[in-house]
Amino acid sequence: MIWQDVVLMIANLIFFVSLLAQVRYGHRKKKGLIKLTTSIPTALGIYAICIVYYSLELYLSLVMSILTAGLWTLISYQRILYKKP
Repeated sequence: MIWQDVVLMIANLIFFVSLLAQVRYGHRKKKGLIKLTTSIPTALGIYAICIVYYSLELYLSLVMSILTAGLWTLISYQRILYKKP
């Protein structure tokens, strides 16, 4: 295990925890507050970063990034699901 993997994993863990609050708030209020033009490119970008982490064998960072990208995908889904007609 290299120290860079641990540092990147911790940074992604912080992003993950902060996004959890947003997902919970959106679910509780039944509102998709973040625009799709923000959430979709962010999720796709993080998934692309996951490929890089995998190629560099940074597996801790990879796992946390997949989870973080999953939350961004969920935020996109909330925007679509809770969109008012």
